[in-house]
Formats: sequence, C-alpha cells, structure tokens
Amino acid sequence: MEFDQYVRGLYGEACRQLESETLDKALIAALKAKSATEQQVVQWMKRYNIVQGVDGGTRRKVARAFLSYTRGKRPKRLFTAAAVNREFSTLHAALHRAKRRGWTSATSKLLWLLYPRDVPMYDEFVYQSLVVLQGVDAEWRKQTRIGEKPGFGKGIEAAVALRYATEHYLCAWALVRSLMARHKTVLRELREAQKRPYPYDIRIIDRLLWMLGNAKHTFN
Repeated sequence: MEFDQYVRGLYGEACRQLESETLDKALIAALKAKSATEQQVVQWMKRYNIVQGVDGGTRRKVARAFLSYTRGKRPKRLFTAAAVNREFSTLHAALHRAKRRGWTSATSKLLWLLYPRDVPMYDEFVYQSLVVLQGVDAEWRKQTRIGEKPGFGKGIEAAVALRYATEHYLCAWALVRSLMARHKTVLRELREAQKRPYPYDIRIIDRLLWMLGNAKHTFN
C-alpha cells in the first residue's frame, strides 16, 4: 500500500482527532496574544504526556522556561533547517536547564505551538514509522538515516546529548516536510472534498505517522 493511499484513507480520521484537541487552538491563540499562562501550558503538557514522572513544581518551572523562550526574539516562520536547528536547540537547552532530562519530544511539541505550519510533533510512534518508511522509500534512503533515539542517561555528557537530539530531530523534520510536500496536492484535494477545517498540513502528516506507529491505535 502506497503512503498516498494511506493518506487518502485515513485523512478524515486524522483530522477528526486533531479537531478535537481544543487545548491546541486556545493555547496557540494565547501565545500569539502573549497572554498564555503558566497553568495553561502545564495543562497542555499534561494532555500531551510530556511531563510524566515530573512533579508539580518542576512542571511549573518547565512551563516558565517555555514562556520565557516565547518572549524572546524569534523568526515568524521556520522555513530552513538552519532556523529549525537554532530554535529547537535553544528551546531544548532551556527546558534542560529547568530539569536535567531528555526533552526531545517535548521540545518538538512546544515548538509546534509557535510554528504550527512549519514543524511536526515528534514522539516514539512517529519515530517508529519514520524508521520503517525510510527503509522502504527509495528517495528517503538517500537522506541521512534518522538513527537511534537521543539518550540522556548516566555517563552521557549533556552538551553531546543536546547536540545529538537536535540533529536527530532535524532528520525527522526533513523527512516529515518532504512527505508533506509530496502530498501537498492530495491534502488540498481532501480538504476541499471533505470540507475539513483543520489548517495545518504538517500536523496532519505527523498524526498519520503517529497512528501508523502506535500499535494500540485502532483504525476506524
């Protein structure tokens, strides 16, 4: 089955899931208006399972680190790998200072709130899909292999781990962006035919990858 067929078959389901994520729309709007609160960010992080095993005080500290980053000087869009590299590494380092652990998935998700048209969310399920698809796709096999997931365990120097996490995410970003570009026409056709209001193509693609990589997901 070609990925094109998969997109056509599951587009509506992916959009329905994303349209139900009411916290997304509210927080994106609040961040644009510079009115987002610490509590709002914590609630959103809990919804996306990126603060599991982190106590309440540290969650608030991480939320403050994110909000502080959002108030800094940033580009309006992220069109290039260099721009993604810079913003991802800056935010990831800020989260790591708030709590010394790996924040690769969290950084991608929080960055998406600020650049919902430009960067995909990334997690274990998206990773599993990309690993397989890169092996079976002739064009993707020519690109840098996505490699093993970043590690932040004992004996791993923080600077090295942070640098590798950024490189790792950049590989994922490039693959998802190319997948979105390939299916640009299909996505436009489906949006018009099904009259779906969800506006972010890159998020639709990463949700389709998430569904594919999640063994517990039941396709409707």
